[in-house]
Amino acid sequence: MNTKKVICLPHAGGMAVSYKCFEKYADDNIQFINIELPGHGTRCDENLCNSLEEIVEDIYFQIQDEIYKEDYVILGHSMGSWLAYELYYKIKEENNTLPLQLFLSGNTSPFYERKEGTTTLLSDDEFIENIIKKGLTAKEIFQNDELRAIFLPVLKSDFIILENYKPDESRALIECGITVMGGLQDTSMGKKIEAWKSMTSKEYNIYYFEGDHFYLFYNAEEMVEIITRTFEISNNM
Repeated sequence: MNTKKVICLPHAGGMAVSYKCFEKYADDNIQFINIELPGHGTRCDENLCNSLEEIVEDIYFQIQDEIYKEDYVILGHSMGSWLAYELYYKIKEENNTLPLQLFLSGNTSPFYERKEGTTTLLSDDEFIENIIKKGLTAKEIFQNDELRAIFLPVLKSDFIILENYKPDESRALIECGITVMGGLQDTSMGKKIEAWKSMTSKEYNIYYFEGDHFYLFYNAEEMVEIITRTFEISNNM
């Protein structure tokens, strides 16, 4: 049986375990490879990365053998969508097997109306208030002192990395299909996710689901169905 692989990239402050809810809906021949970033989750004893490019180097090291001559897709949510974008070009640069599809969730293109970052100027309390207001994290995390001490440095570091990230404008278009997904009640994004349409020379699909910024964890079954159809279509080509 030919195993199909889904490389799952986390949101800011996220962990590999976040995507475990997808696995129970997948066929036996679909393998979810849930990426843990340095300084996050089970790798919390490691140093956090200083740039998005450094994170991508780490991810590529984890998956380079997993994707060689394999059928796979990349799924990235929020920060993970920008990681997926950069990872695609890293894979291409290394002449490794390109993904069948990029599934880009809960974020707009890295070229869409970039604003000057403010995270480094905010106190911890101001930062927390700002991201809760935008619906980018659960406020319950910061009502517990122990959880706050664990997650705040990680989350703040990820936001600073995103604000400092400067994508390469000279690159060719992505040479695989893009499927964009978002939550209908995600006030942080709305229709901005549609900016990805101009980033590919192949097919472009978009899906909206009921839910906020973290809609995908409440729509896991439907999302797995969409991913499964992508593999089925590729098999028939």
